[in-house]
This record gives sequence, C-alpha cells and structure tokens, in this order.
Amino acid sequence: MIGRRIVFYIPGYDPRGARHYHQVYAAEAAKQASINGLAIAVAPLETVDNIEQRWRVSTTGTETDYRYLAYDDLIRRRWSKGPLSALAIICRSFFPLLARGVTWKVAKLSWPFAVTMVLPMAVVLAAVTVSIAAGLIVWTLSGFPAGLAAMLAVFVLLLALRHLLEKRWNFLWLASVFAFVADQGEGAADIEARIDRFALRIAAAPAADEILVIGHSTGAQIAVAALARALRQPGTARLSFLTLGSIIPALGLQPTATAFRAELAAVAADPKVDWIDFTAAIDGVCFPLTDPVAACGLSQPDPARPSPKLLSARFPKLFSRASYAALRRDRKRAHFQYLLATDLPGDYDYFPITAGDRSLAQRYAHLETVRDFNQFRLARR
Repeated sequence: MIGRRIVFYIPGYDPRGARHYHQVYAAEAAKQASINGLAIAVAPLETVDNIEQRWRVSTTGTETDYRYLAYDDLIRRRWSKGPLSALAIICRSFFPLLARGVTWKVAKLSWPFAVTMVLPMAVVLAAVTVSIAAGLIVWTLSGFPAGLAAMLAVFVLLLALRHLLEKRWNFLWLASVFAFVADQGEGAADIEARIDRFALRIAAAPAADEILVIGHSTGAQIAVAALARALRQPGTARLSFLTLGSIIPALGLQPTATAFRAELAAVAADPKVDWIDFTAAIDGVCFPLTDPVAACGLSQPDPARPSPKLLSARFPKLFSRASYAALRRDRKRAHFQYLLATDLPGDYDYFPITAGDRSLAQRYAHLETVRDFNQFRLARR
C-alpha cells in the first residue's frame, strides 16, 4: 500500500500557473469526495523556486507531496499581445506543421484532431472571406474606394471581436498550443533547457512508495522527454507515468523531432516505467486511444505488453446525460476534465490516483489496454 507518494505534475499549455491548479485541485477534490468517499486534506501552496511549487495532500494512511513543475513563463513569452501577434501565432501554428507533412499524417490518425489543428487558420480565412465579400458588395454599389474601405472596416471589426470568437472556438488557444509544439519540434532552446531541469528534479526525488509523473496535454510530451533524461541518471527509482489527453504524435511526427522519438522509445522500453495513457473520444485536443509509440513510427519493444497501456476515461459513464451533453459542447472543458470532479463513480478518478493508497499500476491492473480503436482514423497504419 502507498504510504508516501511524490507526484510531479507537468501541465498543458496554460499561462495560469500553479496557484490556479492548486485552487482547482483543492476545490475539485472536495467535490469528488461525495462521489468516491475519499476525504483529502490539501495544504497551502508553497513556492520552491521559479520552476517548482508544491502542496501536501493527505488522506487516511497516505501522504502525497504534489510538485507542480512550471513552464508558464515560457508560455507567457509566446502568448498573444495583440491582433498582429495573434495572426503571427496562427500562421506559425499552421504553416510549419503543414509544410512538414504533419497535418496529413495527423488526419490519418485522428480526423477530429486534424480539424482542431486547422481551425485557427480556418477562422482567419473565414474573416478574410467575409471582409472581401463585404468589400465586393459595396464596390458594386458605390465604387472601388468605398468597397476597399468597407473591406478594411469589416476586417478590423472582426479583429476587435476576436475575444468573443475565442470564447466560442478557442482558436487562439489552439493556435498557441500548436505553435508551441512546432517550437518544441525544432528544439527551441528555452524548452529544452526547462526539460533538462525537470529531468534533474525527477531523478533527484527522495525515496517514496510511489513516484508518479503526470503529463497533461502538451505536458505529456514534455514529461516523456524529461522522464527519458531522468532515467539516464544513475539510481533513478521505479516510476509510475500517467499521461492525460496527450498530443504526443503532433510532436513525434515532425521530421525534425528525431531526438524526441528516441526519448519516446526509451521511455516505452524501460522496465522501470509503468506508463498508462488516458484519453477520451470527446476530447478533440488529443489522440483518443492511439498508441503514441506506433503513431510516431516506432516499434513496441514488447508487443504482448505494450507501453503505454491505453485506457479510456469513459466520460459518458461518469456524468448524467445532461452534464455529459454540456461537456461535449465545451471543447476546452472536455480537454481539462481529466483533472476535475465527476457526477458518478467510475474507474477513472484523478483524486485516488494522486492521493489514494494504491499505485497507478495496481489501480488499473484489472483493465487491458484498448486495441484497434479506429473510429477517427482516415486510414489504418
């Protein structure tokens, strides 16, 4: 049984930082207590340094040291600072991945994810199309100068309304995610340096009954790289590894991501790593039940016992019909739901995973990896 656990949590692409995630964890754990019966005491947030904050989590018989590994400063450095900056981010998220052939390869694995990738550019093209159409109509009625003025006025109006469009489509957030993935694929120096620091923290973790590394969304691929580098350090302990809503193939399919593919293969092959990957079919910002190793063109070291174990969060079983319908309509909420409370009990529950008395592997030993999920594939590999 797990008496002492250390969690290293690496978030997705989110500039809000540790304070936000600490508040979310405390509030959602309290909500989930009525579902799973697990009373969790969450201590105040403590700052270790500029890349690590932590808080203690206590349940009967189990103490968890929850360590948040931060890179939100790198995110804020890349965040949109105005309409021209937003346009640049969208172009940077679309054209490099398109030119590298990633978009088509992604579409063959999961067409909803491909739609998500092209959505930001589609919004821009739609704005340009509407502006040109307005200009042509006014030109026909009032001449070229008036038409040009109308086209520019409509485009400027749409730029001014981008915040309202963002609430509905999350297109700028999505563009920022994929621009970051493109940067990581190119080996951006600041990302690589931060991964090196994360690796040293994981490798230097003190003795515990379980050391659990968690990567959510873009944090999953950062966690893979950090874990691979940590495993190169002498004396690294056995590790549990949980990825949630991961987008690993979006990075691993880039031709320039040779080093990352080697790190992915190393983590999958290491017998000291118990890796489970949870995804959900309604999460349009992940690759549902897709083996990230095979998706990146790599071979499983042991096909009979593939790593990671692929499991579905099965959100339809965790919510009432009305709540699930609302969740499906909210793209961003669906992508963060792995970290939040549910309406009903089920196999997937973030809070016993991070605070309960069983290890990750023990908790899901009764479930087999999901194979041959092809619902969203345009072509079989």
